[in-house]
Amino acid sequence: MKTKGKLGAVGLVVICLIASSVLVPEIGAINNKVPSGYNAEEFTIWVQGKNLSTDNLMQQRNALIDAFLKRSEDKIPSRYVGISEGLKVSKDSKLVAYGFRILPNGVIKEHRGYCSEDFDGYEEAIKKADRWFSTLDEETSKEGDVLPLSGWALINTYTDDYTYPPYGDYSTTTQWYWDNVETDSDKDYFMLKSRFSMMPGHQQYDNYWCNYLGYIHHDWKYYNYPGTRDMYDARPYDASGETTVSVTLSGAGVSSTWLTTIPEYDMDDQSDFTHSVAKWEEHINPYSSSCGGSTLTVKPGSDMHCSQDDARSGEWIGLAFFESKPVWYNTDPYHVGETYTPGFQGYSNSVRWTGSGYEG
Repeated sequence: MKTKGKLGAVGLVVICLIASSVLVPEIGAINNKVPSGYNAEEFTIWVQGKNLSTDNLMQQRNALIDAFLKRSEDKIPSRYVGISEGLKVSKDSKLVAYGFRILPNGVIKEHRGYCSEDFDGYEEAIKKADRWFSTLDEETSKEGDVLPLSGWALINTYTDDYTYPPYGDYSTTTQWYWDNVETDSDKDYFMLKSRFSMMPGHQQYDNYWCNYLGYIHHDWKYYNYPGTRDMYDARPYDASGETTVSVTLSGAGVSSTWLTTIPEYDMDDQSDFTHSVAKWEEHINPYSSSCGGSTLTVKPGSDMHCSQDDARSGEWIGLAFFESKPVWYNTDPYHVGETYTPGFQGYSNSVRWTGSGYEG
């Protein structure tokens, strides 16, 4: 095992290259004496291996968040910070890579890499994690400047990469935002933009497994919120025909637009506004070379508004629960009709207001 670790003044960096196990220091090993300047390594966790403890890593992460907020709360603009929790892990999944960083403006970036429980796909999962980490310094320099924010302000980003030979690979990325234009003194607006990408075994492993179904859910009322909370919009609506469509979501005074692909068969919007749940089902023709036999990526999104006084109490509050799952289909003439899914994976996102209250 080749490992090297660094214990910063308030943070922990652990790098473990293709390791069979990793020992992460207990929280007590962290020195909470906070330095005067921001150093990315002090607020980074980076670990890979076949014997990772999710509970231990989450404890380390929470310790870094607490240390950052104690040092920086009066030095960053008043804003929301966020954290993922309540992990729901797919069956047959093994955590083998974890990355975390707090940027100097309070934005959090996380990554989890999974392979199957018998470690099929382990090396590929490590490669994906390395690619994620290799871009982190550049993102830190671009997004880490403490500047006045405008428009939809990023709270945190969370990426999951799954590797499941021989069926396929899939990944999800969630980006959580709030509307900081401050045109409404009674409500706060939040947006969840999610990216769901399926790579079939046909493309990745040169076999007969193809994309078949994909499920994406945004649940804005999973949490017993003390005030009012309602989903505002969810896009895209029903569509079909393997085409690129424009998605626009708006808050009180801002909007965001991006492009997403609709599968060749269809994208079924099953959102329930009464219960504030956004739902989409991708129905894919597995025999289609463009969607069934090659990577398909869709980017749905939803937003909600809630009572501002309750949201800005200074306590951690649950924002939304995200979950998704892929289904692959076997087109081998001798096994036609077989399907495989690892089941739903997901997590909730909690936010906390830091700084002064509404000043609009």
